[in-house]
Amino acid sequence: MSLALAVALLFTLADERPLTLLTEPGGPGVTFTFPATDGRLDTGLWFGRGQAVSFEVTGEWTMWEGHFGTSNALGHRYRVGLYGWGALMGRVGGGAEFAIGMGRTVTTDAAGQLYLYPNTGTAGMPGGAGELQITVRGGRPQAEVIADLARQGTRLTVPADTGLVSDLFVEPDQEIIVDAFGEWTMYEGAAPTGPDGDSRRLLADHTPWGRLTMRVGGPGFAAGETYRLASQTTVRVRRGGLLSFAPATGEFAGHPRSGELTVVVRGARQATPELRERAAQLAADYERQMAVLR
Repeated sequence: MSLALAVALLFTLADERPLTLLTEPGGPGVTFTFPATDGRLDTGLWFGRGQAVSFEVTGEWTMWEGHFGTSNALGHRYRVGLYGWGALMGRVGGGAEFAIGMGRTVTTDAAGQLYLYPNTGTAGMPGGAGELQITVRGGRPQAEVIADLARQGTRLTVPADTGLVSDLFVEPDQEIIVDAFGEWTMYEGAAPTGPDGDSRRLLADHTPWGRLTMRVGGPGFAAGETYRLASQTTVRVRRGGLLSFAPATGEFAGHPRSGELTVVVRGARQATPELRERAAQLAADYERQMAVLR
């Protein structure tokens, strides 16, 4: 059996779909050239949850040069999963993926950066060629969003391999807002994941592997409460203390990790010696209570 025939058997013939073009009025947007060989496009555009993002797409590409011909952004007539092989897909932050096709308007279900990629599924991309031109309307440059938020709070860098013990203090029952940006990887050769973690790989406690985790405890962090965060999270801290950030690794803590997230915390304050001492006391009280419960 030839290699081309073997790959063809991975697909199911799709129904013919009409070509649809977005006609929504608005500004000129930002136009990107997306070569198939890149595999993924980080637009650098950030969207809040519930915002609209519009697309117009032209051009042709193929996921395997020399086989099956080229296709537009609807993908080849062979399906991989729900969509054609090479269909243009998108995702905002850790939200659900969506098909873009030749153009549509989507309401975001999560906050974060917009990523675009071809639908390749288990078939992969043996040898991509061609390119699409994609005009995106909506959102803001992520660097601009980070700069604006940092003026309202404290900007931190959280490395994937070590995490970060910050010097930020929160009072018991205080509400803070945590915004997170960027990507990290949880093992060598892994696909990058954002603050929401990889929803396809769940830890034993059902947390997505790599999800941004915040602990609130004392200076040594021998004890403290844990909160699972996302691209944008409002947290009411129950007991108070100092903040620490790291990826959720669970039973896979030993894998080599790389990359980093930018985290902006609004509502916390810089710890003083008195506040560090208070955080230590709050953590000791928490540890005693947990010992009783155990």
